Amino acid sequence: MRDLLAATHLRLGRGGPFLGLLRRLRLQRDGSEEIRRAILVMLAAIWVPFVLLELASREAVPLRTDLAVHTRLLVSVPLLYWADVMLHELCALSIEDFTERRVASSERRERLPDALALAERLRGSALAELVCLALALLTGHASTLAAPAQAMVTPGHSEIVTARWLWTSYIAVPVFAFLLLRALWRWLIWCWLLWRFSRVKARLVPTHPDGCGGLALLAMPGRAFAIILAAVGAAVAGKWGAEILRGATANLRSYGGSLGVLVAIALAVGLGPLLAFSGQLFSARLIGLERYGHFALDYTTGFDDRWIAHAREDDLLGNADIQSLADLGNSYRTVQDMRVVVFGRRDLVILVAGLLLPILPLVLTVVPLSALLKKVTQAVL
Repeated sequence: MRDLLAATHLRLGRGGPFLGLLRRLRLQRDGSEEIRRAILVMLAAIWVPFVLLELASREAVPLRTDLAVHTRLLVSVPLLYWADVMLHELCALSIEDFTERRVASSERRERLPDALALAERLRGSALAELVCLALALLTGHASTLAAPAQAMVTPGHSEIVTARWLWTSYIAVPVFAFLLLRALWRWLIWCWLLWRFSRVKARLVPTHPDGCGGLALLAMPGRAFAIILAAVGAAVAGKWGAEILRGATANLRSYGGSLGVLVAIALAVGLGPLLAFSGQLFSARLIGLERYGHFALDYTTGFDDRWIAHAREDDLLGNADIQSLADLGNSYRTVQDMRVVVFGRRDLVILVAGLLLPILPLVLTVVPLSALLKKVTQAVL
């Protein structure tokens, strides 16, 4: 039983045909150095040909206006690869803590091994990655159809699609889309696994200092999702920045509504699955308030009888009963402050920051750099 859990949770985040291909090409091994090497080789294989094709051609739209492509390849692709590594590590930590410490052995024996085994099969599904690849290729083809006609042809040859746009549409964009869809598929597996975990009665401690009965580690994979959001934010910033440079829109204010929708979706997808534990947390808080309330009533009644109703002044100094009363009050306040959601304010800030940080440079289209620096200096000083 323990061997099955250990073998499963350690492989949940990483794996699948794509990673197997990288390993056969000797681009992926364990260790941070190998991860950096895989990212650099991937970027060289995708971005360098794009630049060479641009330099070798005379296109109506110059290289600098392809900000969307640059941000996807140079920022989003490495972030998505890093997110896969982080998801592996953080999911392993969360699953180990939940299965080994938060669930009764009988419940775990009956339900969790099957769920973990199915999650691993879904993670390694060749069909799932083939679907992601097909959707990525369709995305690249759709970007070609949506591109302005003057940007896809050489001057004087309106019927000839340039090599750079073919490379962008059928290599660069699909690679980004594939890695994004693959990352979202893994996140979906984690969300499903959270739902299965929530169906199992967990052992919650109302006085746990994490404020959610000891389940805080289940929110840790959200850090990996924040990296995915940063990759999405970089791609969005590149697209909006390119449109601003082309004069298609004035500044960032034009995208206010879209930005609000993105933030709402990010929070719903990143934190929504954790709400499945709110029922158990609410019950644990009520039970904790009842039990600690009864205990506090008994203790304070005895304390009052001993030290107030029949006070003995000669024994007051250095007596441990007074300190115990203070500790009891702190414990009861901890139960009162227990959250009924697994995530906290920090988790929310991390997700929002992951999405918005890559978009912040576009603020310069609304506020000049000099004015922005002046405001920051005034706020600091």
